[in-house]
Amino acid sequence: MLPRLDCNSKDKAIERLVQVLAADGVVGDEQALLKDILTRESVGDTAVGHGVAIPHVRSAHVKVPRLAVGTLVTPVPHRGTDGLEVDVLFLIVGPDGDPRTMLRLLARVVRYVRETGFLSCLRAATTAEELLACFADSDPQD
Repeated sequence: MLPRLDCNSKDKAIERLVQVLAADGVVGDEQALLKDILTRESVGDTAVGHGVAIPHVRSAHVKVPRLAVGTLVTPVPHRGTDGLEVDVLFLIVGPDGDPRTMLRLLARVVRYVRETGFLSCLRAATTAEELLACFADSDPQD
C-alpha cells in the first residue's frame, strides 16, 4: 500500500509498486516482472474510468497472487487514451499457472471500485494503514 506517490508517469508508479512486492518477498526477479507488466500494459488499456487503472499480469517471476495499491499526488496520463488521467492504481500480479485466482482478484477489485465512497477513501488516505482501512470499511457485493 503506497499512498500519495509523487510520480510523473504511470510506469514509474508501477515500478514503485513492484518494488514493494519485491520487498515483501513474492517476486523472484523484480526487473523481469516489471518488464512483464509494462509489456502487458503496451498490449491493452487497463484504465477502467474514474481515475483508476488496474494493471495486471501473470508472470513466471511471481510466487503467489498479490495486490499492490498506490494513489498518486497528481494524476498522470494513461498511455493509449486521449486525455484520460489516473491517480489510483491497483497492481495485480500472479504466477503463470493460476488464471482463476487472478480473475477472482480482478473481479473483487472492480467490485471495490464500484462501492460508493471507496475511491474517495483511498484518495484521502495518507498512510498505508489508512489505505488498508478503506478496504476493511467497504463491503462490495459478491
